Amino acid sequence: MTNDDAFAQIPVERVERPEGYRNVPLIEDHQIGHYPEFRQFLRTEFSLDTDPFAPPPCLQVGGRLYELCFYGRSGSPFPSGLRVDALAPDLEPVGEERIDDDLWTILTWLINGVGGEWTVEALNTTGRLLRVAPEQRTTNGAEPNPSQEPVRRQQVVDESQPSRTATDSSTARRS
Repeated sequence: MTNDDAFAQIPVERVERPEGYRNVPLIEDHQIGHYPEFRQFLRTEFSLDTDPFAPPPCLQVGGRLYELCFYGRSGSPFPSGLRVDALAPDLEPVGEERIDDDLWTILTWLINGVGGEWTVEALNTTGRLLRVAPEQRTTNGAEPNPSQEPVRRQQVVDESQPSRTATDSSTARRS
């Protein structure tokens, strides 16, 4: 198994939402209908055609819980958008150390479900080009290696540099 295939081997299971958990928004796509295959997969997978007002589906990845919150827009087929939330018990903090890997696993599961021209190989290539793909992957087909430090998204903006305001840039142009 290649490192790129490892996240496809981690199970994404649908589970009941437990009592006493709160939502922590993580990532959102406002236009899932941009590619109709994604909307159709989600409609079929979660029976959104027959019960669009059912409670949001809850997914478990590596023992951690995530909720898919679908929403609609006037004039657009349902769902028009999707937000992925982590579920945290009561007021406990969200375990951030695995969130990026879990989101990558959910994306891999989504791509595998959509199929067709959408491939995990293309997702991984895009992730590497945009520097958002987890680089340390498991090779045993189970969980990522806990002895390795989880890979976080690289920061695009260097916060050590002062930010430029509109005044700064107009002054710089005149100089």
